Amino acid sequence: MQSLKPLIIILFLIISVQCYSQKFSVGILNGVNRSNINGNQESGRWMNKPGPVSGIFFNYSPFQMWSIQTEISKMTIYYEEKTYYYPIYWLDKSLSANSIMPYYYMNHNWNYSFYRIPFQLKFSTPTRIKFNLSAGIYFSYRYDYSESLNNTPPKHDFGYIYSAGFSYPITNSLKVFVDGRYTIGRKVFIDQINGRNGTAEMIFGIGYYAFGKRKNHSKDFFPSDSSNRQVLFLTYKGGFSESSNNGHQSRNGYSSNGGFIGGVSFDYYLNKNFAISSGLTFEQKGYRFKDSSATRFIYNPVNYPASIYNNCKVDINYIVIPLLLKLKFGGKLKYYINGGLYSGLRLNARVTGKSKLELRGESYTLNEYTVYDDIDGNIKDNDWGWVLGGGILIPFYNKYSLEIGCNYNSGWKNILDVQPSILNSGADKTLKNKSLNFTVGFQIPIL
Repeated sequence: MQSLKPLIIILFLIISVQCYSQKFSVGILNGVNRSNINGNQESGRWMNKPGPVSGIFFNYSPFQMWSIQTEISKMTIYYEEKTYYYPIYWLDKSLSANSIMPYYYMNHNWNYSFYRIPFQLKFSTPTRIKFNLSAGIYFSYRYDYSESLNNTPPKHDFGYIYSAGFSYPITNSLKVFVDGRYTIGRKVFIDQINGRNGTAEMIFGIGYYAFGKRKNHSKDFFPSDSSNRQVLFLTYKGGFSESSNNGHQSRNGYSSNGGFIGGVSFDYYLNKNFAISSGLTFEQKGYRFKDSSATRFIYNPVNYPASIYNNCKVDINYIVIPLLLKLKFGGKLKYYINGGLYSGLRLNARVTGKSKLELRGESYTLNEYTVYDDIDGNIKDNDWGWVLGGGILIPFYNKYSLEIGCNYNSGWKNILDVQPSILNSGADKTLKNKSLNFTVGFQIPIL
């Protein structure tokens, strides 16, 4: 609470000033971040460590569902790298039995403290329990740091920030909210791995909204039936995907990988049965790679006297924005088909699993490694492709529906960004995302 006292005083002064704007709100926020370094780390393991976030926010709402939000916040990001040396099994002709060298590890720490100011465009549903979705940029000033290794970090950082969450009015003047956030920095702070700051955050807060009288346009969560045709629907959805890739030369080593999907979609109906659909979803894509290769995430033939066996999982997380045409048909039970394009922004990419290095000669050596590699620099920042799918809408509570959907996504863009100098003859130079997604959603009319 000591760190919050200056913020609470500032908030009290702001509220104490008479203000007649019906569109301005202010509040305090507090929460925790989990560090998520973005870089090219191909050894050791980077731990996701918690750090504090606190501050005050300001919101201006020129329209009912759209607003501009900023804040002044204070945060610290903690990074820890553990470098493991794993057991080495070896057999020499002069020895009568196997010998084992025990493993040990070293750890390094980086701590960065910032003042941060984000600017976000925010969408809020016109319902009593509001769903909030926002995106924008942030600027931050580093006021303190400590490091295990010799490194001089920049004084400033900037990057992208994405938020999604819910808010609820506890009185006519106060609202509480919870937000999940994801941030991606653009400046390199850890030179050894080309590392940029990244966080996943959980934020809680309370806001004051009673600057002048304000007409409440919020709808009940379950409004009464109406003969007016609804044209805009919001769907909260979640589910899972089975993803893989295409476009590679060697298919034997690749297989599918399961992942999570969550987000919202918007359907705007041009007539009773035809709509334009878009939204924002978090999608886990990737694949499994099990093959002999000099590179742990793609097929790259080994060209030196050794054998390398990889059994790894590649996880690539995206924020995906689709643009679809949707056709609805049926009676009380509705069916739909949709199709169109999608664009994806890569959040991070990581390889996990096991890798074995086997050397044969005068002596025999077998090294086994636990893989926990960041490969952000080897996967392109964005992806795009086509979508085709369909589903069922089960009506309940007047105009509400339960949506069960399935769609197939196929990327048109090569997602690899690998230097040709590290690839041997016959290596895969092209990979494209593909996935089969299953979702369950709750559809709400908002206009």
